Amino acid sequence: MKIILLVIFALFSSNLYAGITKWVDENNQVHYSDQPPPGVTSKKTFSNASADIPTQTESESNSRNTEEADDESSNEPKTIAEREIELRDARKKKQEAAEKAAEEQTNQKIKQANCNNARKSLKSLQSGIRMTDLDEDGEHFYLNDAQRQKRISETQKDINRLCN
Repeated sequence: MKIILLVIFALFSSNLYAGITKWVDENNQVHYSDQPPPGVTSKKTFSNASADIPTQTESESNSRNTEEADDESSNEPKTIAEREIELRDARKKKQEAAEKAAEEQTNQKIKQANCNNARKSLKSLQSGIRMTDLDEDGEHFYLNDAQRQKRISETQKDINRLCN
């Protein structure tokens, strides 16, 4: 008995997803069918699952150009695969935007740290204390006044570049 009910239920439920087309002919009579006749002026397609909500509306005329044909195809309901592709694209764009924002934030932090280091270096150079540097052989030497002034001007340029 359960098998018979299951078979009957399967037979009746197969038509639940069939589309119903509503069209108006030249005499302004409304017709309902699963397919519209050729040469109709307008039609609406409904799904049985949601008969109150139109899923497609299009105007047909004898003199259609390619732009109108493109507009008609954009009015068709999207398939699940098309919606899934759009979702993936949207997720990918969000992820790329988040990665770009994180990279920009990291670059900003690095730039700020370099700016702070350049300011500290300038402060040390302007303090007048004796400073050493390494020569080509790796030995320490003291900076003279000309070398100090050169380093101060280089550091000022770095601060202007990094801190703005």
